[in-house]
Amino acid sequence: RMMRTMCHVSAQTNDASSFGRVAEDGTVYVRIGENEQSVGQYPEGSAEEAMAFFTRRYDAVAFEVQLIEQRVHAGALSPAEATESLDKISAQLETPNFVGDVVGLRGRIGVLRPLIGQQKVQRREDKARRVAEAKDKKAEIVAKAEKIAASTDWRHGAQRLRDLMTEWKGLARLDKASDDELWHRFSAARTAYTKARKVHFAQDNERREGARLAK
Repeated sequence: RMMRTMCHVSAQTNDASSFGRVAEDGTVYVRIGENEQSVGQYPEGSAEEAMAFFTRRYDAVAFEVQLIEQRVHAGALSPAEATESLDKISAQLETPNFVGDVVGLRGRIGVLRPLIGQQKVQRREDKARRVAEAKDKKAEIVAKAEKIAASTDWRHGAQRLRDLMTEWKGLARLDKASDDELWHRFSAARTAYTKARKVHFAQDNERREGARLAK
C-alpha cells in the first residue's frame, strides 16, 4: 500500500526533467525556483539512472509530507508533535538531497503551520472548558458527599460515596489550589460519614447484645 501511494505521489508531483539535471561528471542538481543546488553525485551509471535514484529520494520525502498533512488535518498529532515533524522535514527541504518539487513541498509545509497554530488555540480553549466543567462537577460531588455525611443513610451512603469517588477520578484536574480545597472537603465528608457509620453500628450491636442479655 505504501509503495502504491509513493508512486502516486511521484507521478503527480515530480517531473525529473523539470526539477533537476545531471552534469557530465555525474553531479546531480535540483532546480529550486530560478536557482539550482547540488544534491550529490552518481558517477557510475547513466544520467537516467542517476536521476531515477535521486527522484526516488524525493518520493520518500513527498510521502512523508503527505503523511504529516493527513495527520495534522485529522488532529492525530498534538501541536507540539506536529511542529516537531514540520521542523524535521523543513530541515530536509532546506538542504535537499533529492530531485523534485522542493518549492511545492515547502509551500505545503508552510500551509500547515498556521493550521497547527489554530489547533493549538482550539486545544487550549477546549482544555479550559473541560477544567471549568470539571470544577463545577467536583463542587457538586463535594456538596453531595457533605449531604451524605450529614445524613443517617447507613444502608446506601457508603456505596453512594464510592460512586462519587469513581466519578471524581474521571474528571480533569484543576489548578492545585482549587483541586486541593475541593478534595479536602470531599475527603473530610467521607471520613466523617465512615466514622459516624461505625459508631452507629457499634451502638446497634450494643443494644442488640443488651436486649439478648435481658432476655
